[in-house]
Amino acid sequence: MNCCGRKQSSIKLVDQSVSPLLLSFLDESIAMEDQRQNALTSLDDVEIERYPTDLSPETSSLSSSLSASLSSVCEPPLLGSTKSKPLLTSASTESSLLCQKSDSPAQCSVLHNSDTLVDESRVLYLIDEYGNQLYPIDALGRECYKSFGGDEVYALDNCGCEYYAKRADSQEYYAKLANGDEKLAKNNLGDEMYVTDLNSIELYPRTARGDPIFAKDSEGNDMYAYSGELRQEIYPCDRRRWQIYARLATGAQVYARAATGSDYYAQDLFGNEILAKDNTGLEYYARDNTNNEFYPLDINGNTVYRRSLSRGKEFYAHTREGEEHYGSNASGDEVYATDETGNQYYRSDKTGILIYAKDRHGLSYFACSATMRNTYIIADNGKTATIDTVTASSRS
Repeated sequence: MNCCGRKQSSIKLVDQSVSPLLLSFLDESIAMEDQRQNALTSLDDVEIERYPTDLSPETSSLSSSLSASLSSVCEPPLLGSTKSKPLLTSASTESSLLCQKSDSPAQCSVLHNSDTLVDESRVLYLIDEYGNQLYPIDALGRECYKSFGGDEVYALDNCGCEYYAKRADSQEYYAKLANGDEKLAKNNLGDEMYVTDLNSIELYPRTARGDPIFAKDSEGNDMYAYSGELRQEIYPCDRRRWQIYARLATGAQVYARAATGSDYYAQDLFGNEILAKDNTGLEYYARDNTNNEFYPLDINGNTVYRRSLSRGKEFYAHTREGEEHYGSNASGDEVYATDETGNQYYRSDKTGILIYAKDRHGLSYFACSATMRNTYIIADNGKTATIDTVTASSRS
């Protein structure tokens, strides 16, 4: 995924071990750098801790005043962005880049200077005339990741955004960590980005064991992948083939959004819809695009009420006006929720008036206690018309 419309050179690099031609190029770069030493401020008091890399051209020290004056060119520019850090794009320093924002500072060689970091893992890629790092191309036409410390490393575009390598068919693919987990690329704001397939569907990366990994924004909140075909966010499936919820940084699970703008429920292996939980572990209902709560359904089409984990009481969903409403079974009968003791109880309107549930024919009926299993049908005038011997359990 390209985060900011970078320009990219038409030059394609074939995968290189260090060839004589490349060594000659590096020697010329070093010679050019030596000629500039008299113009640079000495950094004798600067210590550099280095880690080995596959390509290790000699690089000269840069004065802090020079590094502060360097700035990257981004076309088009990011609107109001101040978080991107400049890339070193001069000919003599193509193989050295300022350390980008990283979750693993140990990977950076630290210049003991107040504001300068050099990331040795960024020495791996050559740079085009626009300031974009370029992936090498193998014999099959696939762009290839380089490794640092066993982890594959993303190249940076001229905005400071990591971007994905592509296979010969132009399909993006994830880099991998040393442990076999796929890892996400980040833009220059610190937000992770998904790989997008050729059908405009974002793909979840996987751990080595097959579990999905959510992209996170710069605040640590999970983000859902998006399907351009369905025009909605999509749930990933774990190894059990259960769809799973993304989480906020607080730990609360969040619903994905459908194309209509409404939330929709994740499902288990059998197709039963599952309630999400807040950061205290309590279940809560999804909302439609007009902010009404609605119920999840089991595989048979019956309403599932959310339940108190400690007491077992079921709770009614609310409309956007705050009024409770009944769920229903697959036959269309409204169904009472049960309290802590297993007794059915009535919903109420905003004024506190209790409202009877109605069956599929529009007839109201009484709620039942856990011990009294007969369902009483009442007429619309509120007076008892008949007593039905159908049990509450058979209605629900």
